[in-house]
Amino acid sequence: MAEHQDTNPVEVDGVLALSEVDDSLTKAKEHTAQLEERARMLQAHFQQAQKGMNEITRLCDEADLSVMRSQSLLNRSAHRIHELNERMHHLLEDKDNPSNAPLQEGPSFGSLTSPSPVRAGSTASKVADSRPGTGAKRGMGKSGYA
Repeated sequence: MAEHQDTNPVEVDGVLALSEVDDSLTKAKEHTAQLEERARMLQAHFQQAQKGMNEITRLCDEADLSVMRSQSLLNRSAHRIHELNERMHHLLEDKDNPSNAPLQEGPSFGSLTSPSPVRAGSTASKVADSRPGTGAKRGMGKSGYA
């Protein structure tokens, strides 16, 4: 609005046009002030939206880390279950055929202590006998073993 307008009075039909120019200039200044106020408000809204986006990004990053930790725990648990299942199958095979392996060391499972040796006819073998569906059913005594 740096334009210089001619403020010399012009007579139009006997009325000075200067008042119309002044009115237009006043209205233009009012519109400019309104636009500047709206621009400030938009800037404030934009900054607030930016803060909200940053917070959403932070929460998403935390959620991604949590998912990765959960997947890692799930994978470790699945590997552990797989190792335990394999060990159980080896113990059951040794129970069914004790002449093949009279003494077998069990695998170590991370921070757990290594299991003690398992002998055919031992407590571990008797516990395996008590599993449902593993051959002939036997009565259970007070000790919990067949």
